[in-house]
Amino acid sequence: MSLKQKIVSAVLLLAIGLFLVIPSPDYFQTDMTNVLAPVSTDHWLGTDHLGRDVLALMQAGTIRTLIVVVVGGSLSLVLGSTLGILAGYYGGALKKVILLVAQSLLILPSFIMALIITALIGLSPISAGLVLGIGAMGNYIFQVAALSEELKASEFILSLRKLGLSDFRLIKNHLGKNLQPYILTNLANRLSGMVLSYAGLAFIGLGTDLVQPDWGTLLYDYRLYVFERPLLVLAPTLAIFILAVLFQALFDRQALLER
Repeated sequence: MSLKQKIVSAVLLLAIGLFLVIPSPDYFQTDMTNVLAPVSTDHWLGTDHLGRDVLALMQAGTIRTLIVVVVGGSLSLVLGSTLGILAGYYGGALKKVILLVAQSLLILPSFIMALIITALIGLSPISAGLVLGIGAMGNYIFQVAALSEELKASEFILSLRKLGLSDFRLIKNHLGKNLQPYILTNLANRLSGMVLSYAGLAFIGLGTDLVQPDWGTLLYDYRLYVFERPLLVLAPTLAIFILAVLFQALFDRQALLER
């Protein structure tokens, strides 16, 4: 990773950490005598149309979005990459079955799948993370399967197999490590996509608990005040943008290859 990218990533991570620890009131607390208040020492980002502290709402929304990213990203990364490696390395009937599963996941976009399922069971960070994570697995499987099949035929892998190295050690110590830069690039795209998808689901409001301060929900609530109090719309919009950019900066493949 280049020095510039390290600095950008460190600054963004530090900013998110500091943002989350800034003291703020309970985001459920309303004050109808102090609605749409401007930025002040009492309310660092002002208050909304219900008199709620916008900073507190944004902090809670950040935590909820990070839960989605951790759950969805971990699920898609681990299962998708594992299935992809198994398909590419062993081939045969196992590959056909795994690729069929991946193709089925790709036919229906993860956002549409999440929209349907969360409409039935409700939208929460855990449910959204699980659905978006499952939906993102197909992309991992196809990419990793193709790369694993190509890498399996390379001379150094063939030599290690002839020396009697077990499949488990080959996959763990050689295939996995050589595929890591490509997998992490995919991870960056998937995590950024999950941030946007979750915000989109919350903005639509289908199956959403409207009292929860998701960034998409805040955007929907504040859209009517874009001219009167533009900061209300700007705050969640910038949060979505910054988090998406952060994942790209942290897991960019070219940056990894420059190490």
